[in-house]
Amino acid sequence: MKEDIYIKILKWAQSNPGFTWEELKNNFPKQEKFLHREITQRNNPLFEINKSGDIDRSKEYILSFEGRFKLLEYEELQEARQSSRRAMYIAIISIIMTLITLGSQIWYTRNFSEDVNVVNIVKTKETQE
Repeated sequence: MKEDIYIKILKWAQSNPGFTWEELKNNFPKQEKFLHREITQRNNPLFEINKSGDIDRSKEYILSFEGRFKLLEYEELQEARQSSRRAMYIAIISIIMTLITLGSQIWYTRNFSEDVNVVNIVKTKETQE
């Protein structure tokens, strides 16, 4: 599954606290315009930025509380999806095992009842003779 650019940036920012604009730009060269727009927004929820809203080339940025929370939500969602898939596979295996057990019980019951019938018939014939 291809990750969204937001997620890639958030993961990178979390693993690189105190990054500069140049470091961010160098790691995501294709998204420079997007990042410039995101970082220069006055109420940017992803990064803690300088008060003026301008990109200070020497200032270090960090992932904001909201950015960390969004990344945590994403990671929890991924874990929940993985757990859901695992539970579905376990349920399917359980259903298959139940069907196999049911089939073998039916087969055993039919064979056992035929054996009992044969024994009863033999006993009946022996007593009649």
